[in-house]
Amino acid sequence: MSRSVEAVITRLKGMIDRNGPHYLSDKPYQVYEELKGSGITDRKTAGAILLFLVNGMMDELDRDIDFDSLCKEIQKECCFNKKMAEKLSMIFLSLYSFANKREWKKRELEGFSQF
Repeated sequence: MSRSVEAVITRLKGMIDRNGPHYLSDKPYQVYEELKGSGITDRKTAGAILLFLVNGMMDELDRDIDFDSLCKEIQKECCFNKKMAEKLSMIFLSLYSFANKREWKKRELEGFSQF
């Protein structure tokens, strides 16, 4: 995995950590703007992530989809070439890894302890 892909994953994870698990789906343009403005990735990748988000591709991640199937679905739904589809698959499957999902699930109930 390249450093730029790792940086994008780290940035997206930070957005979710700060704003909640639905932030990417709820605020795709803000995600795009933050990625573009951060300088950690190029405009094409930031734009591809925006299109991934607005095309409802996050629903595919709920199905425990594998890398190859996600690549094919991205190519079909977003009209990306194989290289960009593979990059997005790598980003989102790493971002929504079992460990990250478990961490976010654990944080869901943190606010209740304050009552």
